[in-house]
Amino acid sequence: MASGDGYRVYALLDPLLGKLGPSEFGRICQLLLGFALLEAGYEVPTMQLSGRPDIIAKRANAGYAFEVKAQLDYQVSLRQEDITGVTGSGHDPVIAVLTFPDPDTQWIFADARRLAKGVYNKLSLRRYSVRPLETEINSLFARVVDRLRRVLMEGSGTLAHAFEDERKRA
Repeated sequence: MASGDGYRVYALLDPLLGKLGPSEFGRICQLLLGFALLEAGYEVPTMQLSGRPDIIAKRANAGYAFEVKAQLDYQVSLRQEDITGVTGSGHDPVIAVLTFPDPDTQWIFADARRLAKGVYNKLSLRRYSVRPLETEINSLFARVVDRLRRVLMEGSGTLAHAFEDERKRA
């Protein structure tokens, strides 16, 4: 992520939380991650706002199964089913954690095979980072949030329709 991009993401997402609430905020962040994956050239055959995995993304020889966490404090809770929901998918299992409300908001992609259930400080998950994927997607995420900022306030339903349209074009 370029210098300052995480701060821009925070500035765009913060009013969204106030207007739409925590649950809707989490759904929107998950969809935004899906858009960033599409922009990176991944096929996203699975995008579900409930169930596991939340997202499956495939490109060439790489495939990832994501459990997405956009919890609103500096800790993230992982249940056993969060981990097993992605480790049994046949793809590289990732716990995707949005660092919001950190003012330098970005994604941490932790290798789920290296995690156990429990409560983690979000930033401590960097030690389990899938660094190449994290770097690639964070470099696109701010651009995606900026591009879609007008649609975000309409809620996850509108954003999900836009995602389906973009997925079909990809």
